[in-house]
Amino acid sequence: MCLVFAYASPETRDQNAGQITPSHSLLTNIAIYADGVDRRGQFLHSRITAGFCAKQPRATITARVGMTVEEARSGRIQMRFNLSFAFLCFCLPIPLAFGQSTGVAAYERVIAAEPGLTAWWRFEGDLLDVRKSLPAGPVGGEPVFESGPGGGRALSLTAPRFLDIGSAPALDLPETTIELWFRADFDPGLGYNPCLIAKRKDPATRFSIHLFQDYSVPAVWNGGQVLTFEPILNRLRKGQWHHLAVTCSAQQLDLYLDGNPCYPTGEKGTFNFGAAGLPLQIGSSSPKGVELFQGAIDEVAVYSRILSAAEIARHVDAMGVRPRVPVEQVNAEIARRNEAVRQVEENRRQEEGKRLAALLADDRLFDVGSQRVYRGEHLGAIRLPLGGIGTGSV
Repeated sequence: MCLVFAYASPETRDQNAGQITPSHSLLTNIAIYADGVDRRGQFLHSRITAGFCAKQPRATITARVGMTVEEARSGRIQMRFNLSFAFLCFCLPIPLAFGQSTGVAAYERVIAAEPGLTAWWRFEGDLLDVRKSLPAGPVGGEPVFESGPGGGRALSLTAPRFLDIGSAPALDLPETTIELWFRADFDPGLGYNPCLIAKRKDPATRFSIHLFQDYSVPAVWNGGQVLTFEPILNRLRKGQWHHLAVTCSAQQLDLYLDGNPCYPTGEKGTFNFGAAGLPLQIGSSSPKGVELFQGAIDEVAVYSRILSAAEIARHVDAMGVRPRVPVEQVNAEIARRNEAVRQVEENRRQEEGKRLAALLADDRLFDVGSQRVYRGEHLGAIRLPLGGIGTGSV
């Protein structure tokens, strides 16, 4: 990996038209290019410190003006000094001298600072709620932990293990966001749709969040509807870590996969907010151990507010498991699908209008026809006998 630090003073920045020129950051005039890609946004808020290797440094990186994409990708590091500034540091193993910018530590710093955080199970070798109010209880065996996304630990779930948190009335919120990381390990055709998390005890359900057994879509069950959401420019994959967030109020439910919104593919609905006091399970849709999840789950958090799309994207970026699909591409795809739905509905209305116009234009609709007069006849089908005085029939 070639990492280049490029510096440009204000008086020379405009002289490099057509080349990569760094922007002035909040801290210094330092831009960062890794493998030819501008990475400065990942480090903008990091503290820049001097870094030195204990052993002999593998390479020396110096400041230079107007580093081109081709030069940054070539892997060659050249030394040039700007008259106003020279920056010298040593090449350290990532994460360099900037401190941890992504990974589980960075992710947890972001989550801990979020307003409205009501419950949070980190699964760093225990089942404790960071808020110290809702410890989880293991069912089906002692908890097992494994490596999580971005480092750290995660809860490993294989049948018959799952977690039961109890009734958790503090999570019966009028609006909420539920987010977690998961890695699904089940084979397609499992015979049921595995559950990630649910507040449910049959026959009552507040919410139950599942993956379809063929990895096609995530879904939410509210006790009366199955609400499905199609990932946009992304898809669920066996053995891969994914981030999932569900936001819900009385008016709307949205689902995000890997930091981007998913497209609702069926009927619309929300959580069943009238169902309160139900137990919360992780990895099962029931306290009895039904629709068990097979894989790993990590960093389960519940908020008392609706997280914005930007906040959810920031959470995913902080973990740094993989690059997100750019939001511009996602929005363009959503607009395309909305337009396709609108066009189908418009075509349906036009066809219905044509059919009605054809019916109204048919001469037979207003044809007088021939007249028939009935005399001395009766309709046997409606002949009714009458009893009592004056018996007879009509």
